[in-house]
Order: sequence, then C-alpha cells, then structure tokens
Amino acid sequence: MFQRITLVLKLNILLLSLLLGMSLVSGIENINCDHSEKFISYLDVAEDMISKVKFHFHLLSAISKNCRPMDCADVLSNGHNKSGIYTIWSKSRVIEDKSLDVYCDMDTDGGGWTVIQRRGDFNRSEDYFFKDWTSYKKGFGNVDKDFWLGNDNIFALTNQRYSSIRFDLQATDGEKRYAHYDSFWIDDENNNYTLHIKDYIGDAGDSMSEVHHNYQFSTKDRDNDQNNEFNCAVKFKGAWWYSNCHLANLNGLYMREPLPKRESGLYSDGINWAKWKGHREVLPATEMKVRPRSFEKTLKGFPPFQI
Repeated sequence: MFQRITLVLKLNILLLSLLLGMSLVSGIENINCDHSEKFISYLDVAEDMISKVKFHFHLLSAISKNCRPMDCADVLSNGHNKSGIYTIWSKSRVIEDKSLDVYCDMDTDGGGWTVIQRRGDFNRSEDYFFKDWTSYKKGFGNVDKDFWLGNDNIFALTNQRYSSIRFDLQATDGEKRYAHYDSFWIDDENNNYTLHIKDYIGDAGDSMSEVHHNYQFSTKDRDNDQNNEFNCAVKFKGAWWYSNCHLANLNGLYMREPLPKRESGLYSDGINWAKWKGHREVLPATEMKVRPRSFEKTLKGFPPFQI
C-alpha cells in the first residue's frame, strides 16, 4: 500500500511539472525575441516528463494487478512463473471473496493451472479420502501434498470464468497420461455440486463425460447417485460425481503395491481411470487442475474474447 501511495505522489509531481513546463512554453509566444533553442529545450523536458508518467503509470497498474489474482492464470500473468503455493481471491458469493492458498502448476502445458486435487504416497492412511460431505465441501489435506481443495472453492473457481480441466494420471509402472476437457464447471451446494464436463482431448481415454457429466456429487453420508441398490460412495470408498456407478474414482482408497488378492480381480474401490487401466489396476498418483478457457485460447494464438 505504501508503495502505491508513493507512486501516486510521484505521478502527481510529474504531472504538475509537466503542466508548469507547458505554461512556460506557451508564454514564449508573447515574447518578440528569438527563443527557438529554449522552445526546443522545453519540448525535450515535456517529452521526458511524459515518458516518466507513462513508466510510473504502468508500474502502478502492475502493482494493483498483483494485489488480488483470481486464480493461478492471473498469478502467471503477473509474472510469477514458478510452480508453488500462492494466494488467490476467487470472486464468488459463496466464499465471500476470502483469500485462499492454492498450488499453482506453472510447468504443465503453458502453466497457469490451479490444482484442485492431488493423490500420491504421502504416508496417509488408505482411506484418508473416504470423508463426509462437510469435509469435501470445505476441503482437506495440504495443497503441496495430497488434498481436495473443497467443492465450494471449486465452484467459485469454475463459475467466475469459463474453465477447462486437466487430469494428470500416473500408472504403477511410471507411465503418465492425461485427459483434458475444454469445458468444466460445477454447480453450488444447493444443486449438490452437479458436474458439467465435456469436449475431451488427451491420451488417457474419456472416463468422465459419458458417465459422470450432469451427475451430482455423493459422499458416504450424502447419497445423490442414480443407483437404487446402494450408495456408490460407500461401496467404492470414495466421493465423486457417481451415476451408476463410475468409470473414474480418483478419490477412492489409496492402495499400495502389492495389492490384496481378490477373487473378482477388481479394485473398483481404489483410484481408477477405467478407460485407461480399467478396474483391475489402481493409480498411485493423480492431479486435477483447472484454468480459464480464455487463457488457453490466448496460448493457441486466439484473442481471449473468442471463448
């Protein structure tokens, strides 16, 4: 704040100096003798003053812009290009413009991603993600480790701008694949955080738009799925936009190798991406991250307003 006040004062002084210089130049017209050299000197001073005003104006604008970034795309646009934890202020009535610490991925596909979920081996219990509605509403975990950002926060992020989502997936043998959806947002809690996801590209297969698009979020204590026999969240030990029931279960149990032997050979209650590894394998690492669609259009060379 002090830096902004100082810059404003400098701008006022520069503008005042510029006006005084211009008044002196205009006074030359009333003098009969030749002052062409002095006139040129005043123009040089005026040009220098204008340059300084422009410089300080852009500097002040940059400082103002850095104050309250809405997401990691804003953070990147403000010049921070290293992945890590940053503070953002999403614009939403739900979170009341409160600040939020998030992990920004500045390395993947141009950067600017706000990570909303991460799974990995961080010495948690197998069922660490098998939590209730309130936990998923508010979020849990550490944003630099394994976590869920919170459905209210995800709602805020994906409703302030048109958004895309990327799923980064890793198999037990280390192979990595991704699924990118050009259109993604969720509704608020009154609508049980209904999922809207479409326009897939990637190499992991589309495990989301066919089975989970337009379905509500379910947890072990809130059954919003379409299965009439059981609660999918309870049966598959997770929390997700289950229909009847899933092709993806990224909040399922964290199963470590070697997997327990099962007669069915299925591990549908683990971390699954069925269109890649089916339900017979579990994934040891995943990330979900969102970014404004306008940011992606800019990366591809289109004007940001062509959404």
